[in-house]
Amino acid sequence: MKNFYCTKIFIAILFFAIFSSCKKENICDCIKGTGKIITETRVIN
Repeated sequence: MKNFYCTKIFIAILFFAIFSSCKKENICDCIKGTGKIITETRVIN
């Protein structure tokens, strides 16, 4: 029983850490993929 209680606490802390670290307007955007990440390098003269 104690192991089950510890597991529930761990999962609750994990979800809290994931969602509290998100600073987006819609909380569901933290776990949703948005596609490929494209990096563009620009030359500054």
